[in-house]
Amino acid sequence: MSAMIRDSVEHEVPGVVGAYSLSQPCRTGSFLVAVAINQKYRGHAKHPGLAALAAHAAVYRNRAVVVVDEDVDPSNLDEVIFAFTTRCNPTSRRH
Repeated sequence: MSAMIRDSVEHEVPGVVGAYSLSQPCRTGSFLVAVAINQKYRGHAKHPGLAALAAHAAVYRNRAVVVVDEDVDPSNLDEVIFAFTTRCNPTSRRH
């Protein structure tokens, strides 16, 4: 499923380095998709996040997408959560 999500997101958005879907034992989908990008411009992270949610492979049961920088391995949940908690400041983000 991760490869299908990555292919779909790469087709829609430039700069995607990797994508990973946290697999569940029941194999009916996951609740978390991580996408690593090489950020090209301000606001770039929103586009692959939305594309990952809209991907055919990610439609069923996916609830959250985390977009991280290219230096984070999206298949390593520890790295993704560490990057999310240390690099993201929701009070300073404005859309």
